[in-house]
Amino acid sequence: MLSFLKQSNKNLYHLTTKLIVITIIASMFVFCRIIYRDSGGYLFLIWNIFLAWLPFYFSLIYTNYNFRINFSQYMIGLLWLIFYPNAPYILTDFIHLSKYKFYENKSYEIIFNSNFAIWYDFFLISIFVIIGLVLSFISLSIMHKYIKEKYDYTLGWLFILIICMLSSFGIYLGRFARVNSWELVTNPLYLLNVIFNSFNLQGLIFTILFGILILIFYLTFFLMNKYHS
Repeated sequence: MLSFLKQSNKNLYHLTTKLIVITIIASMFVFCRIIYRDSGGYLFLIWNIFLAWLPFYFSLIYTNYNFRINFSQYMIGLLWLIFYPNAPYILTDFIHLSKYKFYENKSYEIIFNSNFAIWYDFFLISIFVIIGLVLSFISLSIMHKYIKEKYDYTLGWLFILIICMLSSFGIYLGRFARVNSWELVTNPLYLLNVIFNSFNLQGLIFTILFGILILIFYLTFFLMNKYHS
């Protein structure tokens, strides 16, 4: 599946294989929860991380595959743009922990809940969020580097700002309007109607706040990567 990457960019190939192994290990913890709790309630994490892998894979193809037809590359770029919000979206999975009470205040003393089950769920969601964000920002970094090298440095950062805001709006649509990326193909009229109705104050505030959050995450990742290199 990644044979083209093995030939064109060995560093990215090795990074990708390691991320695949880490994702498999994380998925095993989900199945441990199924056995331990006798519940498949957190299987959605595996689905969400699969969706986070899609833009990562599209970015690898877009920047490393030797396309014979430009139209094919444009289509891969469009797929990356459509599916990219699924990667940072995984950050919002922390809301599933809101049903738990991690601590309580008794006689002016904070007592933390020692129930192993709720802390395991915290651990489980955390590792999937971390993997999802890593996939998100490596994918964005790959596209950022490509834009800077092919076009312009300033255009590269403008691209980052636009993607952060578009992704944030995509997260808003996914979390509040409950629409999915593939509805662009399966139900485009409904999706367009949802998008149009989401141009409101709530949508604007959420988009700006989460857009800034994604940008800060990316800048942190970018600076760490730059310092390490």
